[in-house]
Amino acid sequence: IKQIFLNRAVYNSDLLPCLEIFVEDETVLVMLVQQYAKQYGITFSSKHFDDPDKKTQLIALIQESLAGKRGAVTDKDLQ
Repeated sequence: IKQIFLNRAVYNSDLLPCLEIFVEDETVLVMLVQQYAKQYGITFSSKHFDDPDKKTQLIALIQESLAGKRGAVTDKDLQ
């Protein structure tokens, strides 16, 4: 599953629980944010990663963005 995320082969909200397991490994989270940043730039505050609930929401929104299901994520989306 980790390889799927790294290759951007699949971005599906059904896989979010699997991604949450790998979020403990910050390397995967950093790679996900890097892929997002290449496409959109940084459009949200990194402070949201400090709150576990916002972090989960942010990961889901980033995943949807990379899958083309939505545009860039903003701080407004996380309020």
